[in-house]
Amino acid sequence: MKPYKWKKGDGITTVCIIIGAILGFIGGIFYPSLLDEILHKFIEFTIVIVVILSPIIVIIRIARKF
Repeated sequence: MKPYKWKKGDGITTVCIIIGAILGFIGGIFYPSLLDEILHKFIEFTIVIVVILSPIIVIIRIARKF
């Protein structure tokens, strides 16, 4: 097992996940119904981003190889 090497951008992702987890935890305690609404919007938003960005990222990666 090689130790995990941190890449640029990993720190930002980790921080975002931690902040999201804390906010989600606080929100879940105080506003359960609000959390549901945000979650639905976030899931829809994420799906849209993934659908739009995935092909673009793939194209960029292929373009870089040539």
